[in-house]
Amino acid sequence: MEKDKRIYFIVGQVLKICFFTSFGIISLGLILLIFTTDSFDSLQGQQIISLSWLLEDLFNLKPVAWIHLGILSLLFTPFATVLVSFLAFFFSKERIYSLVSAGVFLILTLSLVLALK
Repeated sequence: MEKDKRIYFIVGQVLKICFFTSFGIISLGLILLIFTTDSFDSLQGQQIISLSWLLEDLFNLKPVAWIHLGILSLLFTPFATVLVSFLAFFFSKERIYSLVSAGVFLILTLSLVLALK
């Protein structure tokens, strides 16, 4: 029973860290948007987030890039949660739960790969 509480605590901490990181990045982007002359029109019709322009815009403190980074980090929260769950179950020798976690992680990864095609 104590082992289960430890696993739930670890997974909960990962969820909390991922959420607050995403929240902080999006908040930084919104603060930059308030204090700069940039607007959402700076995308110039782009609908897909491209990493090639995202990194450059992050270093140039473009607000939209920071908001997109926050959204991307929020989208990767399930990956981090499932990966940490798998590791926690694996190291606590919970074979069934670690196999289920590995299966969920595989499905998430496969869906990401198929979505990027």
